[in-house]
Amino acid sequence: MKTEATEPENKKKKHVTIKKPFMLSLLCMVFFVHSAVMALLFLSGVFFNSWLTEAINNYTVRTDYGNSLILLFSFIGFLLYGTSFIGTWYLWQMKKKGLYILSISVLLILVSTYLIGAGSLINSIIYGFLLVFLTLFYRKLGKEKEEISGNTRK
Repeated sequence: MKTEATEPENKKKKHVTIKKPFMLSLLCMVFFVHSAVMALLFLSGVFFNSWLTEAINNYTVRTDYGNSLILLFSFIGFLLYGTSFIGTWYLWQMKKKGLYILSISVLLILVSTYLIGAGSLINSIIYGFLLVFLTLFYRKLGKEKEEISGNTRK
């Protein structure tokens, strides 16, 4: 998989072809699938709000969740996972802002799960490792970009 990056030099654009590391591609695919599935699930929660509220109230100990609370929860979940998908898209295009968007959305997802009382240590560890791996591969990619662009300027 190759992506082209443009480097402005003397008002001309040079195309530098950089091969994306396999692990970066694999991790992006994992985040694409996970973010898309979760965003669709939360979006379905927005559309089927009354049914979801009834099901949650029937099968949980606390049975006084309102439609508006479940709607708010579903909408926030959709926004967070949608933002995660967008960040992954930018990361796939090898843009640095994708790493920032994805990191912020993942941190907000983790914080929100702990705020509602559904956070788990295993989930936090998995997300943490995925973010660390993405950061490491993106840094490696940044060094390759510098080496290539440094060689083309000579």
